[in-house]
Amino acid sequence: MNEQAKSQQIKTLEFTLHLNATQAATIDRWLDVQRWVWNEGLALLKDFESQRHYNKHDKAYAPCCPIPWEYHWGKDEKGKWQLERPYSVIAEGKRRYPPKCRTLRPVRLERDSEYSLTPLFAYKLHPDKPWMKDCPYKMTQGTIKLLATSWAEYRKGKRKSPRFKTTKGRYTNKTLNDTQSGNARIEGDRIRLPKLGWLKVRSLAKRWPAGVEVKSYRIKKDPSGYYLFLVGAIAGEKPKPSDKVCGLDAGVVHLLNDDAGKHIDIPYPLQRRLKVLKRLSRKASRQQRGSANQAKTYARIAKLHEKIRRDRKAWHHKITTFAVRKFGGIAVEALNLAGMGKRPKPKPKEDGSGYERNMATAKSGLNRKLRDAGIGAMYNLLEKKCKVFERQFSKVPAAYTSQTCNHCGVVDSASRKSQSEFECVHCGHTQNADANAAMNICDAAFPEYRRSYPAWAGERKKPVELASVQAKKQEAGLPAPRSDAPPISKSSREQVDFIAETG
Repeated sequence: MNEQAKSQQIKTLEFTLHLNATQAATIDRWLDVQRWVWNEGLALLKDFESQRHYNKHDKAYAPCCPIPWEYHWGKDEKGKWQLERPYSVIAEGKRRYPPKCRTLRPVRLERDSEYSLTPLFAYKLHPDKPWMKDCPYKMTQGTIKLLATSWAEYRKGKRKSPRFKTTKGRYTNKTLNDTQSGNARIEGDRIRLPKLGWLKVRSLAKRWPAGVEVKSYRIKKDPSGYYLFLVGAIAGEKPKPSDKVCGLDAGVVHLLNDDAGKHIDIPYPLQRRLKVLKRLSRKASRQQRGSANQAKTYARIAKLHEKIRRDRKAWHHKITTFAVRKFGGIAVEALNLAGMGKRPKPKPKEDGSGYERNMATAKSGLNRKLRDAGIGAMYNLLEKKCKVFERQFSKVPAAYTSQTCNHCGVVDSASRKSQSEFECVHCGHTQNADANAAMNICDAAFPEYRRSYPAWAGERKKPVELASVQAKKQEAGLPAPRSDAPPISKSSREQVDFIAETG
């Protein structure tokens, strides 16, 4: 049977909310509350990171909690740690002193930020803030959990430090998160949320399966309106097993190049709308600052940026879904995208009269195209889908993949004649440069599927292995050349055209 098996998967579905004026005003007010919670929590974490206490036993500095001295840690009836109110200095005839350090458990905050950050708000969220009671506390918990996750990733070195939320601009608060199950009730095309009542959601009954519980939900405010994200365990199609492998090489002319010589392009969403963006930006700069007309122009610019982002994300989903359905193993390059997108350094003249030409203008166009393609976001999405669908995903070091001949295995920079032309200076093998790099990526990740290609002259020549070549290949982690490579299997040889399939 060709029918694919069904499996329960945690999915997130996006819906458009149709709100009245009262509901929209309530959500805007809650967004301001959560912005305050985020900023206060981030300020506490930064204060915690900046304060230090010298530990004589370890002979090192340990972080100190910014909680005032009169607060202390204690256990409740269930045995959970919480922040308690000030205790009496004299109790039962015994004098108790506050601790030397401002916290009794500095390690707990480092190990579990989510549950330790919540007690930090115990002395911040006083009853003298009645506007806090208007917003559901579970949304406040969702904001704290999101901040704790961002802070933990920052401390591990996986991302930059979280930023403070602003009232305007790029870093404003746009989402409300409720991570608790059972807070949403669905009836037809309506959903009931705490303190908001019944909300109209188009095509909710059609897209959301009946009887599936909403594990969590998120409300997001975009320039084009309000959107609802529902998370639940939904039955989805599990792709059938595949023994095909694929190597993908990212390029500038073509977004992706596979090892079968096929190319796939993305209609760069920013590049196609760059002319309109420049025109609107010039129009906004000429209008009176703070006027209603300038606000309308900025609203058009924001909607255009949202359209660009959605188009790019849709193409990423389309490409990655096709890849995980067709191939059982996918290999890509481990690119240093941050280094690739840097501006060139200035070159001072020898006489000190100025600077040499460093092609900064040309490099700026390349950087814009790299960011427009979103290669890093697409690779992250591909890795997540491979994990969900149990596909093998590998990242190969990018060093020398475009300089190595897939025919004889010799590394030589002179073989790369141009952006698209590759001609080995040792064996004379010619091929598209991106396809040759994709083959090297695939061979390095899946050596059991290593190919054997005939030479362009009709006779395979013996590879030339120099000492410098061997050192380069060992440093790059590429496989050694094999003259007696076994023929590739039929299933691995049948590569599917990306353009024809993704249509």
